[in-house]
Amino acid sequence: MVSFTATPPHAVDTSSLDTQLRLTLGRSTADTPVARARTGLVRGLALGYEPSTVRSAVLRVAPDTAPALLPQASAHALLAAASAHLSRSPLAPGVGDHADARMAVARRIVGRLVAPVDRERYGWTKGDESKARIGFAIIGQRLLECIEEDGSSAVLVTSTWLAVQMDCTIETSGKVLKLLKEAGWIRHVGTIGLSRRWRLGRLPREVGDVAWEHKASVEALAMGIEGDDLADVIRSVRHPGWAYNPGLGLRSWLRLLYDALGAKAAEAPFGVRQWGQLKRALVRELPGLGTRTLDELLTDADPVARDVRTEREQQLTEQRTVTMARLAEVRAVRDARAARRRDAAALARRLRDDIGAVPWADTARAQIQTWAADSHAWVAREKPEADLAEILAEFLANDLRGRGHEEAVAARIAAYVAGVEVASATGAGAGADSAA
Repeated sequence: MVSFTATPPHAVDTSSLDTQLRLTLGRSTADTPVARARTGLVRGLALGYEPSTVRSAVLRVAPDTAPALLPQASAHALLAAASAHLSRSPLAPGVGDHADARMAVARRIVGRLVAPVDRERYGWTKGDESKARIGFAIIGQRLLECIEEDGSSAVLVTSTWLAVQMDCTIETSGKVLKLLKEAGWIRHVGTIGLSRRWRLGRLPREVGDVAWEHKASVEALAMGIEGDDLADVIRSVRHPGWAYNPGLGLRSWLRLLYDALGAKAAEAPFGVRQWGQLKRALVRELPGLGTRTLDELLTDADPVARDVRTEREQQLTEQRTVTMARLAEVRAVRDARAARRRDAAALARRLRDDIGAVPWADTARAQIQTWAADSHAWVAREKPEADLAEILAEFLANDLRGRGHEEAVAARIAAYVAGVEVASATGAGAGADSAA
């Protein structure tokens, strides 16, 4: 049973614990006091600290968890849940019962980001490749977070969400999703409302082999282990300090990824000049790179990046709301029109059943006149609304043309029958004569 044991008499250095909690909670998308408290408790207990120490550290690092951790009963319940979660698996926090899923996703992320890309095969430019790698890393990292949060096997990604993550236009993020889908790097597995759910595509054998050459990085990424250069860089891709620092940008993240791999300029989707420019940006914006965590460096480099991203998200969300409202209006009009056309088609079928089929052009004039007059009277008794009568006239004109009547004649007869213009059976018959 978990309890708040007293802190041992010797001093406990919690600076490392605080750092780990800041990293974990900074990456987490948990947005309620209870969820954030549980995330922090799991991480602290996994590091071997006493429950009381962890509870205090979480409150210190994340004051917003106070509603969940200050009441004794709530804190005990959350600690018990965190302890039970860890007891199910010896792995790092968040892995739990989903270790295999996390390993599979991490392997696909590392494989795609490490293996060379045949741009000619995909029809990609260097710019396409860099955007695709960045977008894939963001989606993959978000999927790892979803597995940690609720065991989800797919991630909800919209072009708006990806545009916020990449600080680009919705058109650009939509193109990135299209590139990844067509290349098989991601696959569509369903929708929620108007948003699509995605999974990472399977790796070709040769890419999978490349991934296992970096097995330590795969495991570090899957288990949340700090200290592996490649895994740490990949894990940082969603930090707003990359996309929203004017001095960096996500291409700088990609440059650091290649540094972690020990790659050369020729292996990257950059020109030689840009390769050097991006390196200088990393040195300038992130002094102390390699001696401090990326989270700390990125936050110090641009403390307001997270706020800027929030503003950008609100802006694009508002735009999307307006766009979706307009789209809903267009769809409503389209659906209403389709419903009226179905109604008109049903009316035309009933007319045919009761009066008879549309006569052929070579039918005797008297028979055409009789059919037109009887049909006109039938429609008049039905009293269709004006828009329905117009659609009925359209359908009848199509049928008349299909039976050999000239276009003008077919239009006159159809309009008379549907009652959408002043005409007479004689006029309709005259039209039939001209058609003959």
